[in-house]
Amino acid sequence: MYSRLRSPRGQLPDSYLAATWQLPGSYLAATWQLPDSYLAATWQLPDSYPAATWQLPGSYLAATWQLPGSYLEATWKLPGSYLEATWKLPGSYLAAIWQLFGSYLAAIWQLFGSYLAAIWQLFGSYLAAIWQLFGSYLAAIWRLSGGYLAAIWRLSGGYLAAIWRLSGGYLAAIWRLSGGYLAAIWRLSGSYLAAVWQLFGGCLAAIWRLSGSYLAAVWQLFGGCLAAIWRLSGSIS
Repeated sequence: MYSRLRSPRGQLPDSYLAATWQLPGSYLAATWQLPDSYLAATWQLPDSYPAATWQLPGSYLAATWQLPGSYLEATWKLPGSYLEATWKLPGSYLAAIWQLFGSYLAAIWQLFGSYLAAIWQLFGSYLAAIWQLFGSYLAAIWRLSGGYLAAIWRLSGGYLAAIWRLSGGYLAAIWRLSGGYLAAIWRLSGSYLAAVWQLFGGCLAAIWRLSGSYLAAVWQLFGGCLAAIWRLSGSIS
């Protein structure tokens, strides 16, 4: 039992000796492969150097040839995008003005319709009240046979007073409706002019920003082209 407990410890020196034996072999193998890899790398350098030297002028000429083309392409695209944006702005500006004008006319037409409807209702109620008063007046004349003159006088006074009150209310209602109609037209005109002014200012601001971005892009492209030509010239020299 004592020997079985000691057996795992007895295996440690064997693995240690095996590892110690493998280390000199791996060291000699690595030392033997180093001259071969060094000679192979030294042999490949003269072949890769002429190939790299031959590819440099070609890549330089290709880069020099592509720079003016890309510069001209970017310069050609910028006026097109600038003109397209400038062309779209007046169309959107006119469309917004046309929509505002249409909404303005629709609001005026609705106010005018409501104004005519209110006048027609007031006139109908005015005629109905006159007709009722006249009917009551005739009925009172028919019923009051004894006090005919006194009743006619009182009824005439009340009839004229009622007509006067109805006329005053009718004129006051027309005056209020006309004031509200004019105030609504004035507010709509002010909002319409303010919206037109804002759209015009936004159009000018957008044109100004597009012009600034266009000049900045052209300046950056020209500076990048000069910097690339300068770097390529420096690398050649």
